[in-house]
Amino acid sequence: MISHLKNSGSFWLTSFRPFFLLGSLYSIILIFLWLMLLSGKITFSIRASSIDWHAYEMVYGFLRAILVGFLFTAGQNWTGKIILRGNSLLALTSCWIFGRLSFHPNFEISALSSSFDILFDIVVVYLLYKFLYTESQIRNHIIVHCYFLFTFFHFLAGISILNLISTSYILHFVHLSIFVLILFLFIIAGRILPFFTIAQVPGATLSNFPILEKLLYPLCYSFIFSELLIVWFYSVKYVSAILGFTLFITNVIRLYRWKSWISWKYPILFVLHLGYLWLSIGFLAFGLYRLGYLPASPVYHIFTIGGLSLFIYGMITRIPLGHTGLKIKASLATQIAYLLLNVAFFIRVIFPLFHLTREAYFYSGILWIISFFLYLIQFTSILISPRIDGKIG
Repeated sequence: MISHLKNSGSFWLTSFRPFFLLGSLYSIILIFLWLMLLSGKITFSIRASSIDWHAYEMVYGFLRAILVGFLFTAGQNWTGKIILRGNSLLALTSCWIFGRLSFHPNFEISALSSSFDILFDIVVVYLLYKFLYTESQIRNHIIVHCYFLFTFFHFLAGISILNLISTSYILHFVHLSIFVLILFLFIIAGRILPFFTIAQVPGATLSNFPILEKLLYPLCYSFIFSELLIVWFYSVKYVSAILGFTLFITNVIRLYRWKSWISWKYPILFVLHLGYLWLSIGFLAFGLYRLGYLPASPVYHIFTIGGLSLFIYGMITRIPLGHTGLKIKASLATQIAYLLLNVAFFIRVIFPLFHLTREAYFYSGILWIISFFLYLIQFTSILISPRIDGKIG
């Protein structure tokens, strides 16, 4: 089997390859369509609002693809076992592709597509449970719990699209899924950022704050639960605001303990610390939003562009290099892409505060497209080519 896979090419040998490549390509298509839709250049009929479609596809189309590519790749390192490869990986990727028509106006097509999209998550939960929910993997049980919660919110968003419950809930469940993705990032960053920093920065000595580490995840779960209830009990917004402020403080302390500033000379490392910083600031902004001081859209985009997407961009430029035997160093083009994505983040968040919403959409969208186009130019050949050291992976 290994010999057959090696001879047939490397694309389906490791999960990060198809999901990083297709997820990045899809994000360009999504943002391009979004800009064309906003400008009135195109119109198309969908089952809910265009904002619902945009948010849903960026979360379950783009962000989820990258997350799964990472989890299955990291899972192989955690367990020493192959989680998904070859035809099985192709089949799961096909589910993701077929799931991209969930907003089709025809009910039968929408229902079939939504079924594939949820089937994707069910398979992922099963595989994570099979490989990570064992006695030897107690540390990774939280990964299974989080993905199950993510799947639950995705299912609720899916049946909202089909109008089995009100379509007014779509965006609410998408937002809840974003918060679960943030929890994933907290878990992953807690494992890799100190390790990467110590490995790359000469003489670096870092430490965690044990009490803070124990409190962080319960705080996240409490925050997500408060946000779940807020649709029915609006007064919970005050609890959510307090938890948001608390998460801001705990994560800034976490970054301080990791001495993020010492990584600035290493762009491929610093971009991860920077993404984590924007994510932390997002909770400060979110608390202010819940108290009525900031508008919702810019605040959510602190999380999605500044936090999740910038951190993800750092990971999808790092993992293909390390897992194909190449030197882990950001090229000039990659560094430019880091910069452009940060500028896109600032434009999308700051411009609407000065009533420049239309400009925020278009300028940030164009910079996003350029950033991910630069990624595809540099990394497509890496993602589809064998490792330079001849190993399988």
